[in-house]
Amino acid sequence: SAEKQGNMVKITASSGSKKVSAAIPAARYKGGLGLASHPGTKAKSHYTLETQFSHYLVKGGHARVPQQAVGPIVAAQYSIDRGVLKLSAQFMPQAKGAKATLSFFRDGKWTDNKEMAIHPMDQNALYRITNWDATKAVPYRVSIKLPGKNGNDNYTGMIAAEPKNDTLRLAALGCIIHRPWGKVMNWDNVLYFPHHDLQKRVAAQNPDIVFFYGDQMYEGTPSGVDAKNIHEDYLYKWLFHCVAFRETIRNVPSITIPDDHDVYQGNHWGEGARPAPDGDWNNGGYKFSGEFIAQVHRTQTSHLPDAYEPDCLDQNIPAYHCDWNWGGVSFAILGDRYFKSGPAGHGLPKSGTNRPDHYNNPEFDTEDLDLPGLQLLGKPQEKFLAAWAGDWSHGAKLKAVLSQSPFGNLATHHSGQYLIADLDGNGWPQSGRKRALTIMRAARAPHIAGDQHLSTMVQHGIDNHGDAVFSFTAPAISNAYARAYHPSYKGNYYKTTPPAPSEYLGKRLDGFKNKVTFLAVANPDTRPDGPYTTAKLPKMNQQVPGFGIVDFDTKAQTVTFHSLPRSEEVAGRLKGGEYPGWPVVVKAEKNDGRTPTGELGRFKVKGQHPVVRVWGPDGTLQWAHRMASDSFIIHAYAKGIHKVEIGSGEAGEKWHTFEAKPAMRGGEKEISLP
Repeated sequence: SAEKQGNMVKITASSGSKKVSAAIPAARYKGGLGLASHPGTKAKSHYTLETQFSHYLVKGGHARVPQQAVGPIVAAQYSIDRGVLKLSAQFMPQAKGAKATLSFFRDGKWTDNKEMAIHPMDQNALYRITNWDATKAVPYRVSIKLPGKNGNDNYTGMIAAEPKNDTLRLAALGCIIHRPWGKVMNWDNVLYFPHHDLQKRVAAQNPDIVFFYGDQMYEGTPSGVDAKNIHEDYLYKWLFHCVAFRETIRNVPSITIPDDHDVYQGNHWGEGARPAPDGDWNNGGYKFSGEFIAQVHRTQTSHLPDAYEPDCLDQNIPAYHCDWNWGGVSFAILGDRYFKSGPAGHGLPKSGTNRPDHYNNPEFDTEDLDLPGLQLLGKPQEKFLAAWAGDWSHGAKLKAVLSQSPFGNLATHHSGQYLIADLDGNGWPQSGRKRALTIMRAARAPHIAGDQHLSTMVQHGIDNHGDAVFSFTAPAISNAYARAYHPSYKGNYYKTTPPAPSEYLGKRLDGFKNKVTFLAVANPDTRPDGPYTTAKLPKMNQQVPGFGIVDFDTKAQTVTFHSLPRSEEVAGRLKGGEYPGWPVVVKAEKNDGRTPTGELGRFKVKGQHPVVRVWGPDGTLQWAHRMASDSFIIHAYAKGIHKVEIGSGEAGEKWHTFEAKPAMRGGEKEISLP
């Protein structure tokens, strides 16, 4: 019960004859009313019990504000690709057998399109609409009729029209904590939910597509893991993400892919989605059941375009790697760890630390970790990438790869501790990295990822520095476990002045001796008078949280990368409002930095910008690209006879095909396509 007494409000809770009271200043009562249970203080062997609430009633003068209500429909995610609309609607827990209807507003009225059952475990309904006309924006509505209630509850939004103005803007977000990290703290200073500040900053960027790259939640927050009720525990935490970002994705298409914490693991080494031997994920596989992992994949990824090979994972877990054409950009969406080998059980040399994935002996040669048979993307995804690299259909003008983590060891310090190598980064296994980057280079596709809690902009090298694709790692939204890149400093990073750019930019070898050229790094700065120290959330902002923005210009054939601070106050102190070193502009053709061995011809295709595909003497795709003009040079990067194809890129259309050897410059030939 609550009773106002002067300028105070007395709160009393009772159970039988026992009562406990507290007096709180009345001025603090603004907004809504909620019930919460404190987890108690930690004793030597246990926590004190939490409380469950039931049969509570609120009386007195109060008003309901519909705009601030949550549920029964919480959020919707959707994609449109090749005439197929897929929309998944997330609900609060509903009665078994509940159904919901998707409708569209056309010609001045709502028309019901499809009714679907709400999945009893996922509390999610998936709609798939074919023959979708993406040239027009169309309002949508998800409706449910609750028992005993008059009328429907509705969730509305807009299915966007496909951008046709030669530009596409993508927002990259992830690593999201929905409460103070790890323990009870001062909520006034470290409250991470519901991220209104971030929502405002992202909305101001007007993205055409939103990419959540992983760790949409952390399994230990805002409560510990309830393993006995894992499906309900996950749903509770997933709903935090849905509530926080439903406005961000209500009216724009989105991509969501899960990472390690989404599947309730500290690290993710999928090994083809097998059960983890002895329940230890370091052995490769999943700690929790395949039924649970399938729930995570369905709730987060079922709205994505149809998977390339949906049944390639063990335990009936649906795979989600796929490609998506939107606004002239062809995206390859990967699960970069669900085939990755684990650090234990493969005979790797000892790490020298208390973790099998953290190596810290400076005398150890990390090239010895690249053992035969180890996987990064896995054969199914390598097959998918190879097919995608040569596919420029449906008007694709640029390409990009989206996944959880960069393909390099791009941090030297983890929460202050120096490490020579971290197997959790996708620079290992080195052979798997090389295969992935070789295919991506053939598509001239830059890489966009997150996970590392350190925003970086690099160009990868395979045989030489700068001979492969560019890679952007977006900042973490809630950076509680900060990383840094300071290769010459072996001590505790946070006890030193941040490095000057000359100490970390340029040509480097990462912890696995991969060739990487650093263009920009958003290193933490914990100095009290530093540019990232703020009155609000000072510790978090010192650890460089934020989000990424990527601009694709399909006419100019450029991709521009932006790394933005979470804090508007920090942004106001920085040049252009971005972390130092950004923006970075990359010409698409520069994602192949090899030195040509010669030319295979100079051509002019009147009236169109064709796709060129070049197959090397070994039969592999050397490169494929939609040319920026109708006059172009076809370069070779190997000796011997090459097969060349020139065409529109559309499926079913014939290619102008010929064979040639690399030669010095020749005259231009004008051709007409079949």
